Amino acid sequence: MDGWHVRGAAVGIEVRVGEVVVSVRRHDEEHVVDGIGSPGVSHRGKAWIEIVDGQLGEVGMTASDVRSIGLCVQEAADPLRGRAWEEALAERFPHVPVVRGDADGFAAYGEHVHGAGGGARVLLSAHVSTGFGAGLVVGGTIFRSGALEALGSGPLGRPRLVERVHERYRGLRADLPARPVEVVWRAKEHDPACVQVLHEVGRALGAELARVRAVVDPDVIVLGGDLSFAPDALVRGPVREELERAASPGDRPVVVRKSRLADLAGARGALAFAAS
Repeated sequence: MDGWHVRGAAVGIEVRVGEVVVSVRRHDEEHVVDGIGSPGVSHRGKAWIEIVDGQLGEVGMTASDVRSIGLCVQEAADPLRGRAWEEALAERFPHVPVVRGDADGFAAYGEHVHGAGGGARVLLSAHVSTGFGAGLVVGGTIFRSGALEALGSGPLGRPRLVERVHERYRGLRADLPARPVEVVWRAKEHDPACVQVLHEVGRALGAELARVRAVVDPDVIVLGGDLSFAPDALVRGPVREELERAASPGDRPVVVRKSRLADLAGARGALAFAAS
C-alpha cells in the first residue's frame, strides 16, 4: 500500500488493562486522532465500536473507509484475548486486513514514527506502568532481541509501583494509590513513599538499561508509560546516571528522553505499522 495516496483510513488499537486505546488517520492527511475507552471495555461489548466510529467520524470517515488495522494486546491484559479481538474486528470490518503485533514493539514503533524517538538509528523504548515492557526499533524496523526478554525479571519487575508504596505505608494510612499514575502524581506532591519508590525504580531501570545498552547500542532511549509523567529528578536523572556509571571508554553517547505519547504509543505504533 502506498501510504497516504490511497483514499480511506488506517486504525491502530491497543488493548490495555481495563481500557482500549484507538488511533485513526486518513491516508491523505497527517493528522491523527486518538481515543481511550472506559475501564471494563470488552471485545464483546459495543463501547470499543463507538470509540472507533467516533474517531473515524472526526476525520470524516466511516467504517466502510477503513483499509487497514493494527492491533496489539498488552500481556497484562491477557494475550489470550487477542484472537477474540481479531474475530470481533473481522466481524465489524469484513475484508479489512488486521496486523497483530507485540505491544512493546508497537509502542517503540509509535515513538519512532510519531514520538520522541524520531531520527534515532537505534531506538530503545522502555515503560513501567502496571507492568514493565521494552521495545526496539533498528533502522525503522521493529527488532526482537533476547536482551530485552530479561528486562523486568529482577528487582525492577516486582513488586510493582503500587505494591511498593503499599508496603511502605502498611498499617499507617488508608488513602493509598490504586494505579501507577497515582504514584507519580503523589510524588509530584512530595509524598515521601512515592518519591522514594520512583527514585528506586529510576535507579533499577537505569541499571537494567545499561546492561541492554551493551548489547543493542541505542542512540536514543525513550521512557514511556506512567514514567513519562514523572519528574526528571526521580526517573530520567537516575537512569542517565546509571547509564553513565556503566559506560565504557569509547561508548557512543545515548540520549534519554521522556515519551511525548505516553499511553498512546502502542496504538500510534499499531496505526503506523498497519498503514505502512
